[in-house]
Amino acid sequence: MFDLLIILSIGGAVKKFIFLFALISSLLIITSCDNFKPVNNFEQEQNANFIENQYIVVLKIDQKSDAIQSNLEKQSLIKQFINEYKIPYSEIIAIYDKAVFGFAAKIPSATLDRIKLDPRVDYIEQDKWIHLDPVEVIEHKTQEDEILSQTTPWGITAVGGYADASSITRLAWIIDTGIDLSHPDLNINTNLSRSFVTTGKDRNTANDLN
Repeated sequence: MFDLLIILSIGGAVKKFIFLFALISSLLIITSCDNFKPVNNFEQEQNANFIENQYIVVLKIDQKSDAIQSNLEKQSLIKQFINEYKIPYSEIIAIYDKAVFGFAAKIPSATLDRIKLDPRVDYIEQDKWIHLDPVEVIEHKTQEDEILSQTTPWGITAVGGYADASSITRLAWIIDTGIDLSHPDLNINTNLSRSFVTTGKDRNTANDLN
């Protein structure tokens, strides 16, 4: 009986030891997982594209006066802001007075710290390079292959399927980076299209050449 009690006592001690060991191991795993930060290749790639000491500064717009201010007046306000911080015009990359209200420039860190505290500033972002994917050349299939391989997207069915809109006089404008003007499914008046791109190979055309 005495021997049995000793065995049971030892067995209980072993169980406690195993429990404590498992608990400590779990805490170590949780701690190590908490400290572990997975490598984000996309984030690293994006950070590699940042341009050193080059920033986009967007200023706040007075909503009441924005409607009556011309682009020249907006440019004047931006240039006034630039002059206040003594940023050389040789360091100005661009001045924005349409989609956003601000400028891009090479700005030293000391000047940037002061600009961040200016109440007229909406936000500041570090400028970076954006690279488009290379053009993928797709071989044209025969008309029979295209008909056999096409499927109707669920959205077409959801709105009632195909409809002949040639007699409809209302217009819908779509903003995009560009389209394929020669696509057989694009049955529209392409003469109404307009491009706001003024440089590059696809300037002055809505045809997306990328």
